[in-house]
Amino acid sequence: MKKKLAVLGVALILVGAVLFVYSSSGNSGSVNSADIHFSWAGIRVVQNGGSVDAHILAVRVPVNWSSITVVNNPDGGRYVFVRRGDLYYPEQPVYFKNIYVENLPPRENVTVYYASGDYAGILRVEADHITVSPGSGGIHLLLDSDGFKVNVTEPRGAIYVGSTPAMVFSNDSFRVGNRTFPGTPVQLLLSYAPCAGKGIGYIVMVSTPGGSNVYNGIIKTPETTTPTKVTFAPGFRFTTLLVLHNYTTYMKAYFGISCPSNSSRGGLSWPLILAISGSVLVLVALFKR
Repeated sequence: MKKKLAVLGVALILVGAVLFVYSSSGNSGSVNSADIHFSWAGIRVVQNGGSVDAHILAVRVPVNWSSITVVNNPDGGRYVFVRRGDLYYPEQPVYFKNIYVENLPPRENVTVYYASGDYAGILRVEADHITVSPGSGGIHLLLDSDGFKVNVTEPRGAIYVGSTPAMVFSNDSFRVGNRTFPGTPVQLLLSYAPCAGKGIGYIVMVSTPGGSNVYNGIIKTPETTTPTKVTFAPGFRFTTLLVLHNYTTYMKAYFGISCPSNSSRGGLSWPLILAISGSVLVLVALFKR
């Protein structure tokens, strides 16, 4: 079953990519990959002395000390992290290239709660997830010509389009508009491509007692003269978050795909839906037990 899902997923990705390239008009000008803007946050395990390349919000280590000293290699900066609960926190988020916890054996596992610089100040760490801080106003994206793509693991909480709660995730279901779908949300993919239709495309993978299900659809977006905000509301939580802010530039820089001149504003076209659905099927195959 896993093999069949993976094969089907790869097939959909290839078909979707071919159709999208075929339906897209030529490449107008060159795009520098340095113009691509990502933001991220999450939880991962590294070995003591290993690479982080992000701002550290907190760490978990297998010791029971009141504080630890953490060395930022290769520059040698030393920072004291103070214990609160089960985690150790710096005075403020600090960028680390590599992390080494003094008096901890090399290669010992260190659980790192990390974020990119633009998100480090608006997130709060808890034992098993990261939360958008209540006083932050939320994480904001715009429905503008740049487009965006968002990948979230274990989403919980509300996502607003303008002032409307478009998606709400709980421990045993998720809601889109007035429709509720059962299952524990495992993965969320949102895509907004300004030239591909009218709306924000979503794909949600949930786990159920019988296995897993995948749901996809379009969230309609308002027709306005000014860009509408998409907000991951304060209290929204996750284990990993990856945001590509300028999806349009990314597709042009890496795939030579630019928006057809006769396309309308919005979310996902069928070629993109096929390709993204294929990606999710591959993920399902990888995670399916």
